Amino acid sequence: MKYLICAQPKSASTSLMTSIGRTAGITFGQQFGVDNRRTVRFQRRSLEKLNRPMRTLFGKKFGIRLDHIEKGTLREAFPASEYGIMARFHSDIADFTQGRATKIELVYTLHKQHFPPTSGNIALLRPVPKIVLVRDIEQTLAAYKRVPRNSRNLVLIERVTHDRIFAQKLADEIERWQRGWIEEAKAHGGLILDFQDVVHSPACAMASIFQFLGLDQDLVGPDFMMPKERSYRGR
Repeated sequence: MKYLICAQPKSASTSLMTSIGRTAGITFGQQFGVDNRRTVRFQRRSLEKLNRPMRTLFGKKFGIRLDHIEKGTLREAFPASEYGIMARFHSDIADFTQGRATKIELVYTLHKQHFPPTSGNIALLRPVPKIVLVRDIEQTLAAYKRVPRNSRNLVLIERVTHDRIFAQKLADEIERWQRGWIEEAKAHGGLILDFQDVVHSPACAMASIFQFLGLDQDLVGPDFMMPKERSYRGR
């Protein structure tokens, strides 16, 4: 059985996934596959395979340069037009049916992703038991502003901080993301969790998660605490 955390961005979802996986002793991560080969990852793998014989024959200086190919750019292969601003921050904001995918293959027992609730994604992922993790939108915008700046996100973080129209559009997309996955969870038996419960009542939150996933609840003691370190991912 595979499980998925449909995680609103900036909801401590990486820490939650790691805590569940380590406590339960199950595999966890974010690697997955789709049955459509338009993804950049496939393009990169194909070129790497081509490079090996070229470099064997002609030396290491020869071959196709891969510097210009961005890794993990699902948003380009499978654009989600309703979530264009979120996609600028997160590479897994993608609508897989727009790329004519018919299957999402999860690699680990537990996954966490920011996949948006497009009608296509919902249909593809409906068989997978889901935890929907949400957070207050104003808190989410504030969390974006605290993300460490780098060359890839500097302009975006500055716009969230100083451009009210841009920030409101981002907030609208997050609200649409929340509404879509919450409606799906209520209709088809998902577990809805709030960031505040995970942070302030971690033992209770973990107990409800373990019960939902059918894991051994005795592994979660009354003094269970979430790890304090923060996880930041790039674009």
